[in-house]
Amino acid sequence: RSSDLVAALEGDSVVPVTSTAADFGPELVESSEPCGWRNGSVVFSMRTLDKLVNVYEAPFSFDKWEIAGPLHRLTLGTTREESPSVAADGRLVFASIAANLDVYSLALDADHGKALAAPVRLTRDIADDSAGSPSADGRIMAFHSFRSGQPEIWVKDLTATESKAPGDGAGQASGKERLLTSGRDPI
Repeated sequence: RSSDLVAALEGDSVVPVTSTAADFGPELVESSEPCGWRNGSVVFSMRTLDKLVNVYEAPFSFDKWEIAGPLHRLTLGTTREESPSVAADGRLVFASIAANLDVYSLALDADHGKALAAPVRLTRDIADDSAGSPSADGRIMAFHSFRSGQPEIWVKDLTATESKAPGDGAGQASGKERLLTSGRDPI
């Protein structure tokens, strides 16, 4: 794979880079994209087991072609931080990509496969909202959300004209949205 860490040796031969670091096993080596060198360390972006992408550096042994010590995380954000580049003086730049899932509605002409209007945003929250499922009459919609940091099913009244913050507990209603069930509670 092109994202595997490899080292080019004399001629056209290429050898895989390995790691002796306990926190940098083969599955993480495979999800890493190296970008450069800084003070005897390799700098790379890596997708961790929790699916975050951040920029790291790790000491590198040119004698053994391996990561020779513990990783040091260089970026501390909660976005996807990737495509790092290292300047000759050691300065680091990288891209930070933020994404947020929300549920939208789109009126369609099903017979002709055309949109009848612009998409309408149905949820607006910093947490990811997804998998909207409208009722048969189109008056309510259930959707998946991580608003409390836990997976939850929320219900939204699509006929309400006013938008208010949802209630603080399972089944409490407030405005257009309410928590139906929570990953913390038995279903």
